Amino acid sequence: SSAISPFASVVDPSGRFLYVANAGSGDVSAYTIDPGTGDIAEILGSPFAAAGIGPFGVVTDPQGRFLFVVNDVSEDISVFRINLTTGALTLVVGSPFPTGLGSAPFALTVDPTGRFVYATNNGTNAVAAFSIAADTGALTPVPGSPFATGILPVGVAAEPSGKFLFVVNAGSFEIWIYSINATTGALAPVASSPFLSTAISPFGATVDFSGAFLLVTNAGTSDLSVYSINLTTGALTQVGTSPFGVGAFPFAVVNTGKIE
Repeated sequence: SSAISPFASVVDPSGRFLYVANAGSGDVSAYTIDPGTGDIAEILGSPFAAAGIGPFGVVTDPQGRFLFVVNDVSEDISVFRINLTTGALTLVVGSPFPTGLGSAPFALTVDPTGRFVYATNNGTNAVAAFSIAADTGALTPVPGSPFATGILPVGVAAEPSGKFLFVVNAGSFEIWIYSINATTGALAPVASSPFLSTAISPFGATVDFSGAFLLVTNAGTSDLSVYSINLTTGALTQVGTSPFGVGAFPFAVVNTGKIE
């Protein structure tokens, strides 16, 4: 592959395709996944031009129809339609879409309904929110966007019910917790937000499939924090034996199933 500086990756909901955002070469590599062996093979036409500069984050919608790529340098989001048969990518009309944040969008996530996408911005300490057109994948800013958060927001994750969004802030060592307006996608901090982390430089975030736990990588302390989520209020409680030691400078964490 001609990819330079691969930075983030995602597997589509069907488990058949793998997409990698290449920050250095400004494109997205696409692969098929062999269900028996796990081997990957590059898809015809890959890598696909990102249309923006410095692709950092990548995510699909829950239905696997669209791929969203956040471009750190050009400060926008590229949206691709996914060919459900081949996995090939086609840029949607109007893409890339400006984040309106000013600098350094970093990571993004799509809510479980597939109607909204959220992008963190560590240059202006905010979260941008967009509604997703169900037919075209085009993005429209949510009323009130961008929404203020802590210092150096990086990781972002929504829980499966779509009620809450969690934003990890590496600079202020906080996790901001927002309720998601089910109609508009707008964000509002819950009563217990922000939650102060005892770890240094919390970075990546994901929620387990049950929605009961939030997992956060801590780049500064080289460990993984696990928090239980109050499914009524969104409040966090650190699990008793957390954090757990991992390798040096962990940045990302991927959800592969339910935590027991």
